[in-house]
Amino acid sequence: MRRRTFAASVVVTLSLADLACDGASNPPRTANPPGPETQTPEPEPKSKPTPPEPESKPTPPEPAEPLVALQPDGTCQEFPKVDCPEDPNISCNPPAPREVPCPDSVYPEAMNTQKVVLRGDGSCWEDQGGDFECPKGAMCNPPPPKRVQCPASVLPDPAPKAKVDTRPDGTCWEMGSVGACPEGARCNPPPPRRVKCPT
Repeated sequence: MRRRTFAASVVVTLSLADLACDGASNPPRTANPPGPETQTPEPEPKSKPTPPEPESKPTPPEPAEPLVALQPDGTCQEFPKVDCPEDPNISCNPPAPREVPCPDSVYPEAMNTQKVVLRGDGSCWEDQGGDFECPKGAMCNPPPPKRVQCPASVLPDPAPKAKVDTRPDGTCWEMGSVGACPEGARCNPPPPRRVKCPT
């Protein structure tokens, strides 16, 4: 009878230190190593933010010209123009009117400039009685002269090198000069006279 023989078992013992060294010597491989075509592109430099344009400020409205009105007593009142809000809950009290010299613009234009007379105070008056007819046997008073705007044909030109002042009502006045005054005497200059405004 044939006898069977068994080989001796071999046991291999590995320490944890050997496994650790073996893992460090063989790092794991990546499936797809990054190549030149797979490199992450560099971020573009950020552009500086554009500063906002300064807001244009609204242009304030030009102040309105005050209204000058002729009163029944012959004086003139200036009424300031004030833009009051439309909101009825907001109160708006414009300034009170004030008396000002009457400009020519408040008077009517002359119907016939040949009948206009310039007075010493600078006012112009048109004669209304030239064409007046009174019925025979009646007592009639011709209409009084009417104040009108001074036409340019009535105003004299200022003297050469004369001082001309413009008054608040827009009229121009030539200031008289004393000229040669005798020694020891008191001389008064002539009163100013209304003239055409220099251009």
